[in-house]
Amino acid sequence: MNETFALELNLSAISPVIVTNNLPIGNSYMSLQYIPASMLKGAILTELRKKFCNVPNINNCDECNNDTCFFKAKVLDKLIVKPGIPIVEKCKSHKIFNITPRTIERCKNCGELVDSTLLYTKEGKMKDRCPKCEYKPFAKQFGPYCSDCNKPIEVNKVFKTNIAIDRELMSTMEGMLFYYEAIQQHTTFKALLFGEGNELKTEVKNLERIHVGRGKSRGYGVIVIKSEVQNWDNVISDIISKIKKSIDEAKRVILIGLTPFASLKWSSDGLKSIPRIDELNLNGKKVNLEKAIGSTEFVSGWALHTNTQKPRFKAGAPGSVFIYKADNMDQNSIEDLAVKELKGVGDEILRQNGFNIFTIWGV
Repeated sequence: MNETFALELNLSAISPVIVTNNLPIGNSYMSLQYIPASMLKGAILTELRKKFCNVPNINNCDECNNDTCFFKAKVLDKLIVKPGIPIVEKCKSHKIFNITPRTIERCKNCGELVDSTLLYTKEGKMKDRCPKCEYKPFAKQFGPYCSDCNKPIEVNKVFKTNIAIDRELMSTMEGMLFYYEAIQQHTTFKALLFGEGNELKTEVKNLERIHVGRGKSRGYGVIVIKSEVQNWDNVISDIISKIKKSIDEAKRVILIGLTPFASLKWSSDGLKSIPRIDELNLNGKKVNLEKAIGSTEFVSGWALHTNTQKPRFKAGAPGSVFIYKADNMDQNSIEDLAVKELKGVGDEILRQNGFNIFTIWGV
C-alpha cells in the first residue's frame, strides 16, 4: 500500500508572476491575490513529467499510450495541491500558514467587507444585507483573508505593458496595446501538497524551480520551491478541529471551494455537470446541501497526458461557499470529511482534473 504524504511548499517568486482573471477589464488583465490550485498543480506536473518521461511529445510515448507510464499511473491523478497563499510580513497573523481562504463580499454602497462564510446565522437565517448600512447587493471577491486584521490579504503588484504581434508580418498590431498586472517578485507563498508513494514524494521534494502563470517564455513566473514534510496525522487532526468548530458555531458544515466545484448527473440529454454537490457520502452518512453561495463559471483546460482540450464543465467558481446540514454527522463521518479535504470530494473523474478541492470554514 502506498504511503500518503503531505508537504508544505514554500514558494519564492524571483520574477514577477502574472496570475490573471480570465476576462480583462478594458485592455487590462488584473492579477489575483494568490496562485490558484489548478495553476500551481499544472506547473508542478510539468516539471515532474520531465523527470518521469523522456519523450517530449506525449503522443509519441509508447509507455503513455499503453498505460504503463509511471507518470500517468502514479503521478497525474494522485497529486492534490492547495492554492498558494501569500505570506505578508506586515501582519503577524499572515505568518501563520493555516489561513483559510475566504469568500469576501464587499458592500457596493459603503465598501464594508463581509465574510460570506459568516452570512449564515446559527438560527438558520441568511443575512443578505450589509451589517453597517443595510444595503443589500454585494460585490464578490475571493482570496486569502486575515482573520486578525479583518481584511483580505493584499500583495504588492506591478503593471507590465505588452503589445500584440502579428504572427504573419512579425510586426506590432496597431491599437493592440494591453496591460498585465503582475505580482511583484520576492513575494513568498505557501501551499500544501498531498500525494501517494515514496518515489513521488522524493521527486517532489527534489523540485527546485517551477514556472507559473502567463509570460513564462518571457521570463515571468519563475518560482523557487522548497518543501517540508508534514506529519499526516497532525494535518488530519487540525482539519477535524476545524470541522468540529464549524459544527459548534454554525450548526452546519461550511465548505469553501478552492477550485471549481461540480458534480455529474445523467439527464435525458446525457451527462451534465451541475455547479454544486447536493449530497456528501461520509462513511455511509448522507449529508445534504442546504445552501450554496457564490457564482458559476464554465471550466475547461488542456490535458497534459493526451495533449487535447478537456471537456467543458459548468462549476461553482473558486470561493463559492457550500453549507451542509450536520444533524446526523458522527465522529467517523467527521474523520472521513477531513480526509476528503485533502483528497477532494465527489466524482472521481472531476477530482482527477483538479475539481472539488475545498477547505473547511473554522478558523
